[in-house]
Amino acid sequence: ERNLRRIPPGVSFVQAAALGCRFTTAYRAVIQQGRLKSNETIAIFGCGGLGLSCVMMAVSIGATNILAIDISQKALEKAKELGATHVIHANGEDNDIIRQKVMNCTPHGDGVDLTVEAAGFPSSCENAIWCTRRAGRMVQV
Repeated sequence: ERNLRRIPPGVSFVQAAALGCRFTTAYRAVIQQGRLKSNETIAIFGCGGLGLSCVMMAVSIGATNILAIDISQKALEKAKELGATHVIHANGEDNDIIRQKVMNCTPHGDGVDLTVEAAGFPSSCENAIWCTRRAGRMVQV
């Protein structure tokens, strides 16, 4: 009962279902589990529907650095449009290069406060772990 909401006029069932899943999962990953604060940095690995929703969540609370990492240039353009401060095109890149690019985007070069792995690949999971600063947090969705 507490999770039921009336769908506004003009929003189809398909649109409502897509938003509900993506946004609630992103909220739980970034805000509840990741505990992202407004002055922190976040790196989101994977910019599909969930990853882009994570970008929007990070923007909504005022994260300082929002990094989006994906193999699709089109997805990265969308992430930038939605508020990512940095985008990293990972297609064909060596993991060490991807990690260094992430570190170069952080204030002290020591990793991000929160990484969210939303791509589901072994390499993106490993990169997310490597890019998390000491005492930082990593959420795998």
